[in-house]
Formats: sequence, C-alpha cells, structure tokens
Amino acid sequence: MSELITSNINQYVEIMEQRARGLLPEMGSAIRLCEVMKEHGVDQSPFTLMDIGCATGHYFKSFASRSGTPTKYTGIDIDQHMIAAAKRVWRHEVQSGAMDFECGNPEDLPRSDSPTVDHIICMNAFMYFVSAERALEYMISHARKSIVIRGYFADNSFKIMRSQTSANHDSSSVREEDSIDREGNLKCYDLWNIYSYAYIKGLVNKICSDDFSVGWVEDKNNQKSIAEEVNLGLEKRGSTQLIAGHEVSYPIIQPWKYLVLSRVSGHSNQS
Repeated sequence: MSELITSNINQYVEIMEQRARGLLPEMGSAIRLCEVMKEHGVDQSPFTLMDIGCATGHYFKSFASRSGTPTKYTGIDIDQHMIAAAKRVWRHEVQSGAMDFECGNPEDLPRSDSPTVDHIICMNAFMYFVSAERALEYMISHARKSIVIRGYFADNSFKIMRSQTSANHDSSSVREEDSIDREGNLKCYDLWNIYSYAYIKGLVNKICSDDFSVGWVEDKNNQKSIAEEVNLGLEKRGSTQLIAGHEVSYPIIQPWKYLVLSRVSGHSNQS
C-alpha cells in the first residue's frame, strides 16, 4: 500500500524557523513575490492576506519591509510542526490578533460563501497538492481581489511521484532499496505536479466562470539567496541547485511561473 507524505523533514522546519527569525537570507521568491504583488495593485494601502503553504510565515517579514504590512495575516500549512514553529516565532503578533496560523489542507478545508481576505498567496506549495481543482476552489471562494501562486507550469501537464525513503525523509521508514513494490508502485512518495496553462485556465473558468482573469508572470527569481546559503555552508537534503541559470532539484528542472488570478471588477464570488 502506497503512502503519501505531506510533512516536511525536521531539518527543513528548523531552517524555515531561522528564516522567519531573520537569521538566514531572505528567500529570492519572497523578494520577487513583493514585486509581482506591487505590479498587480498591492501597495501600501491596507489589505488582508492569506498565505497557503505558509511554512513559518516568513513571507510576512518580506511584506512588512517591501510591500506594506498586512492588517491581518492568516497562514495555513499542512504540516503541524511548521505551524508550531510559526506560532513560536510570531507569538506576540498572534497574541495581538495581527497574525493567525492554522494547520490544514486547502483541498479539504471549508469553502466560503463570500470572500474573507483581500489577497491569497500560495508560494512553492501548489505542486504538492493532490487536486489542483479542490485547492483552487478553496482559494477562489475566499479571495476578494487576487490570488498569486508560484508553482510548476508548462505547455503540458505531468503528474510526478517522487519516492520518499528514510534516506531523505524523517517520516518514512521505507529503505531506498525497498522503495518500489512488486507491482511497480512507490511505497512512499510525494507529488511534484506540473500543470499546463490551458488546464489551469479551463479549471478557473469551470470553478468561477469569468469572475477571475488568468495571467502568467515570468518567475525571474532572485537567486542570490541560494548562493548565499551555499556560502554559509547550509546543508539541506534535496536542496535546489543552480545549473546554467536553471533551478534544479534532484534531476528535475523546475519550470517555475507565477499564476495571477485577479477578480474582474463588479463580479461577486461564487462557491
């Protein structure tokens, strides 16, 4: 029987906690996200923000210094250890009501009958969801103005299952040499999904008709932080490498793009 891994390795949780505390370089994707959000109307005016796949809430720090502090930040992550670390880092902000963290999977969380936040971001997490449709349904039901997703997008869709063994994940008890069963199935895995532009556009139209426009923005990730972490001697299992300007993890060249969904003026939310 195959097991889908949804948690992070302990080392990664520790790294993300350090990043949220400002002890590690700011992620290049956080810098780029602030640029993309500004280009799409998020500026110094008051706004509320939901961060799906929030890890330890480190994007809040980037918004505060680059794009204006959200009046309310809600972080959602499937990993309870990430959420616990986020609550440690942002204890005062949580106590004041400025930030809130919830452990959950947007594929399974309740849809809303009306928007609850101005903007939703989903950074570096969309490819791990089992169902892009269920995840988008949740986001679209809650977003008042926009949704910005950084994920893997290309001309064709690919469903990639990545083996997760004890050699590279703390939650797996499967040995690398025993990772595939007699029928050829991975015993323990996570997902790396690449979605086609046409599929995503069709999905958005299916969920909410013409309520949201669909746009694509080039990644242009600031790769400086990757090089800085290498110089710091930071070791991460399966870490991203830079090869000829491409971000590569294991043997996969990551086809990063930003998907920007903007609510069409005058249209109300449909759930």
